[in-house]
Amino acid sequence: MTDSSADTARVSLRVLLWLAIGILVTLFAVSAVFSVYGRLAVRASVDDLSEQLLPAQRAVAELTTSYVNQETGQRGYALTGDPQFLEPYDEGRRDAAALHTRLDTLLAEDAAAQAALQTTVEAAEAWRARAAEREISARRDNASEPDRILSETAAGKELFDGLRARLAALSARTDVLVAEQVERVHSAQALANIATLVGCVLAVVMVVTAVYLTRRLLTRPIDHLLADISAVAGGDYGREIDTDGPREVAIIAGAVDTMRISLFGAERTTHGSGAGQRT
Repeated sequence: MTDSSADTARVSLRVLLWLAIGILVTLFAVSAVFSVYGRLAVRASVDDLSEQLLPAQRAVAELTTSYVNQETGQRGYALTGDPQFLEPYDEGRRDAAALHTRLDTLLAEDAAAQAALQTTVEAAEAWRARAAEREISARRDNASEPDRILSETAAGKELFDGLRARLAALSARTDVLVAEQVERVHSAQALANIATLVGCVLAVVMVVTAVYLTRRLLTRPIDHLLADISAVAGGDYGREIDTDGPREVAIIAGAVDTMRISLFGAERTTHGSGAGQRT
């Protein structure tokens, strides 16, 4: 006969159900958190790349073009005296000023890029003050002194070469920042893929675990109970009822086993009485 206190100590089907639901929800939440974190990391990295670093890279290229336009216009005016050559020079100055302001914002978070931008500004100011404006002024003041103009042009070329070097350094730094951010995007994407894979693995684990626990804790004990009840119903009163399983199954098995014992005792009494009467 089944011990009622042992049956009471067993875990009930309700507890098993809530425990299974809790485990499933926890695993799902963990996988969802990993997946969302990975996707957010990818999005943040892509946003930084597309909204800051790539625009900064393009702005540096445009800045280089603006200074080349200035130098071309200034040189053309110095050689020819044609005021039309000052149009690209003036336009280049306006463009360069706007691009410097934009780059100062886009590269605000990188100290090395800020330093490169500052040296570019200084080199540009030096070339403009000590060469470009002087050459333009020399042509305006006295176009009949080619030696003075050539002297100013030679100094301007040296200063502009220095500006080119600063622009190249700034461009190299932005290229490095873009490459590093692309690597971060790849790493974030890999993390997101791993998170998705972990989620899939957890889902498979949840299904396999659910199937195993259902069979181990519920299906198998009920199958054994049904087999035992069928045997007892067929007249095999000596067969003990298996009380393995959750509390509810154990209680049912205990009740059936009690009835079996009663039937078995009644059968033995009946057989004993019949044997006594024949004697």
